[in-house]
Amino acid sequence: MLTRRQTIIAGVAAALLWRPEAAAAAVRIALLVSPGDQATQDDVDRFTTRVEHGILQLPGYTLVSRTRIAEVIAEQGFSNSAYADPATAAQLGKIVGATDVLHVELTFNVSQTDGALVTSSEVDAEGDFELINVSTSQISKADTAEGSDSEQAATGASLKPASLMRRAAIDDCAGDLVDKLTQS
Repeated sequence: MLTRRQTIIAGVAAALLWRPEAAAAAVRIALLVSPGDQATQDDVDRFTTRVEHGILQLPGYTLVSRTRIAEVIAEQGFSNSAYADPATAAQLGKIVGATDVLHVELTFNVSQTDGALVTSSEVDAEGDFELINVSTSQISKADTAEGSDSEQAATGASLKPASLMRRAAIDDCAGDLVDKLTQS
């Protein structure tokens, strides 16, 4: 526990070191991921974790905690469909203290082809996203992140488990989203 003197010294030091231009440049993101076609909650959780990890590696970016977002959603009565509306997403962002809201809808397309000689399997993950500026309620970036994994084997041979392919597609999609987020 800090003494009163230590608290005052820490406060004065923070005030002296604070630079408005650095604070203005910081991007504080509230990440909202919703499941789309064929996406499970486990898929959404893995994708969210991977995107959060990628964003935290970027200089000047911070995240609003999932717990804080969940508390506000429950308290304010927001529904999952409300995230799609930039004005509602911006309102949520203001409440949780974000500068931007990143809303992603995660979807999957899984296909398998059984040929006479070759069996192939492919998993595609897509994250349709919108980055919404909280202060203006405008969409500042919209795009689709993509990830996939595929495998071929001789007919009758076993392919790697579908769960591993989904994980690889999710990881690839999350990396693509973080890359697209930082592109101007």
